[in-house]
Amino acid sequence: MADVAVNYQAYVAQLQQTGSIALLQSEIPAPVDEFRRELRRAARAVGIRMRSSSREQSFIAWDPAYVVPPEALRAAMDALTILPSTQPACPVDGTMMRDEAEGWRCGDCGHQVPAPPLTREIPAFHGPTINGG
Repeated sequence: MADVAVNYQAYVAQLQQTGSIALLQSEIPAPVDEFRRELRRAARAVGIRMRSSSREQSFIAWDPAYVVPPEALRAAMDALTILPSTQPACPVDGTMMRDEAEGWRCGDCGHQVPAPPLTREIPAFHGPTINGG
């Protein structure tokens, strides 16, 4: 890698604002071990006890003392409730919908919500079942 001055304060600012940093190792402007060491030093200078992990092609750093603001936590939970893997609430009356083969159906008013199409085929599983069979 070229000798480029790395602005570790920008990464520390992101740690302070969001609590974590996630990068591909190819995006890191220095060798991974050097980047981790210098980022930890810069974080320590502002009172952050940073933790990090680099596996496969990724690098993650986080502040274990970071407290997620309630509005950010609420936004994340709201985003999770619209994923197809969760059971939706009926848009007509707000009750939880029941699973059906092609989507969900409201037990109270009968409103149907079709399941989104699969983006990839579900792999066959030939391992043990939850009941040990």
